Amino acid sequence: MHITSPVQMAQSSPLPALDEGERNRELNRRRLHNTRAYLTEFGWHREPTTVVTAEGEPIVGYGRVELYVRGVLFAVLEVKRNQDLLVGVL
Repeated sequence: MHITSPVQMAQSSPLPALDEGERNRELNRRRLHNTRAYLTEFGWHREPTTVVTAEGEPIVGYGRVELYVRGVLFAVLEVKRNQDLLVGVL
């Protein structure tokens, strides 16, 4: 996973997208679930009611999750093909 901007949070909205070679929509659902879990339980401890999730269209390149703060793109998490986002303690 690659993060393209620093991690700070006010109000978030993750938007995941499959890359052009990924066909499994369950992968998007898992990425959304893990992003929501991180934002509400493990990392930023946001109230679940402040986190909005939506699924994007397939894209060229890495799969990704976009984080928006108050409607402005805040961070992009890029994920290698067919990999999930990991949350919790390793």
